[in-house]
Amino acid sequence: MKIKTAIVALALSSVSLWSQSPHHHQHQKMCQTTSSSNPSSQEILDLMHSPMMCTHWVESGNINQDFISNMIPHHQGAIISSEAILKITKNPEVKKIATQIIEGQRKEIKEFHTFLTQLSKDNIKDYQAFVKEAKSDMEEMMKKMATVKPSGNADKDYLEAMIYHHQGAIKAAKQILPLTTSEQIKKSAKHIIQEQEKEIAEIRSVLKKL
Repeated sequence: MKIKTAIVALALSSVSLWSQSPHHHQHQKMCQTTSSSNPSSQEILDLMHSPMMCTHWVESGNINQDFISNMIPHHQGAIISSEAILKITKNPEVKKIATQIIEGQRKEIKEFHTFLTQLSKDNIKDYQAFVKEAKSDMEEMMKKMATVKPSGNADKDYLEAMIYHHQGAIKAAKQILPLTTSEQIKKSAKHIIQEQEKEIAEIRSVLKKL
C-alpha cells in the first residue's frame, strides 16, 4: 500500500485513529520521523501526520494529562514536516515560518514533558464527553489535512496543511481551557492559541504571494 493511500484511508476512517495500537494496520514507512535529503511534497505532508498516526491516543482519566500527552505527537508532526520543508524551500518567508514552528514547538514539548511529572488531576462530570469531543476535533483536523494534495508547489502544500494542523491544536487548547484548574495548563493552552493563531495569519499572508 502506498503511504498516501494509507494515510487518507486512515484519516477518513470512522474508527478513532488513536485508539489502535501504534502499528496496527499501518505501513512501517508512515511512522518515519525524519525526511530524506530531498523530500517530496507528499513526504512532507506524510511527516505532518506521522507522529499522530503512530502514537496511542491517551485516555488517562485525567484531562490535564490527556491534553499534554496528545499534544506532544501533534507538535512533533509540525516539527518534522517543518524540518523537511527547510531542506527544499527557497522562499525566505516559508523558511521563517518553518523555523519559528520548530523552535517554538520544541520548547513547548520540553515544557510538556516537565508538566507530565507535576500535573494535578481534574475530575470533570463527563470525562467520556471530553474524550469524544477531543477525538472528534482531531479526526476533523486529520480529514482536512488529507484534502491537501501535492500540487507541484511544496511550499504551498506545506503551508495549507499547516493551517489545518494549527487549527487542530487551537481547538484542543480551547477545549481544555475552561475545564482545567491547572495554572500550567491554562498558561500553555493560552500560549498555543495566541501563537498558532498568529502563525495562521502569517501563513495566509504568505500563501497569497505564492
